[in-house]
Amino acid sequence: MSLGLAFSVLWRAKLEPGLLDQLAVPPEGLALSAAEAKFLLFATIPFVAAVLFTFHALLLYFALKIFGVMHARLSHVVRIVGYAVAAYLFMIIPPMGEFILGHFLMIMWLFNLEVGAVRWFYNLGFWQSMGVVLIPFMFVMTLVGV
Repeated sequence: MSLGLAFSVLWRAKLEPGLLDQLAVPPEGLALSAAEAKFLLFATIPFVAAVLFTFHALLLYFALKIFGVMHARLSHVVRIVGYAVAAYLFMIIPPMGEFILGHFLMIMWLFNLEVGAVRWFYNLGFWQSMGVVLIPFMFVMTLVGV
């Protein structure tokens, strides 16, 4: 997940030349050079990945509870999410013009993996598993900024 997010930031930095200059503008009383801004941008990626993973797993766990899967355990949900976030590796693929191909593939693969895993592991129907996965998926994708 961290590797995919790092490449996502790298592609954005390469395609949006003003992005790093905007980050170098110091917040109130804090002086950052462009090199320090780049370092902080990439140094926070593992932390962001851990927060997104935790948030995603907890949202999926509570979505399962909302949909009536009372026997759901957090350890199982963490395994499902851990399996599915391997799709973040698709973000290594560079954008093609304006189309962010890696992000698109990541979204489709992640959603498909989670729906299939929830459906198989908790023995849910297709539409019920789609509803369970859609709740955390939409929140996490808005946080990632896709």
